[in-house]
Amino acid sequence: MLARLVAAGAMALCLAVGSTGAQNPPKTRDEARVFLRNMLDTQSGGTYPILRQAYPSEYAAFEDELVTVFLDDAKTGNDMQVMIAQFEARIAGRLTSQVKMAPDEDLVLLIKSQYRALKALEQAHNVACYELGEKGAVSAASNPEVGLGPRPALHEFSRISLKTGLAGRDRPTQHKRLTPAAYAKIAKTFEKRGGSREYLDLLNAGQTDQAAPGFRCKQIVLFYEVLSEQPAEVIGSFFNQ
Repeated sequence: MLARLVAAGAMALCLAVGSTGAQNPPKTRDEARVFLRNMLDTQSGGTYPILRQAYPSEYAAFEDELVTVFLDDAKTGNDMQVMIAQFEARIAGRLTSQVKMAPDEDLVLLIKSQYRALKALEQAHNVACYELGEKGAVSAASNPEVGLGPRPALHEFSRISLKTGLAGRDRPTQHKRLTPAAYAKIAKTFEKRGGSREYLDLLNAGQTDQAAPGFRCKQIVLFYEVLSEQPAEVIGSFFNQ
């Protein structure tokens, strides 16, 4: 049931890096390293300091490559964007398996944070909204179009995703499987609040691409609203499917 839904744990960043805006661009590798680190820390809303501490060797390798691209006059902000997106995707892949093992209370915080991010995106970008809800992350294509309004909520989700993954790594927990009765209760509440059974069927089948973006966004936001209200053990069970 809904095995495709909770891909949560992927980061919501995909930082939009265009011009670095430096009046006096760094010339040396050390200067560039400090500059880029400050830029990433600021633009990520504090997620990158957590990431750097959690994955020191992976970050060091990524940073070395990023500095090289930054100092290469033949490279552009788009080249940096691609590198950042690829790095985040690699981390997100590791987080997905770690998040599933996090304790129930950490998963509750994650789902609630994801719901807040979805609510912020609902008013800003339908495609980014359903991407975050159905796939656990905003795509690199949608990210530059999101705007500033939803960023604080997306940054919060990214920070909590990282912390949840670390909780799963350090305190692995085996969750009970989601029961048909528990899912039926969630589906009933969802439909009572105006949710579409057709959408749930498409979601279960992994075929939501058949639906319009605005519809997908509205439906997934409502689903996470209902899910976020469930007991901790039920939320935890969504990660054991």
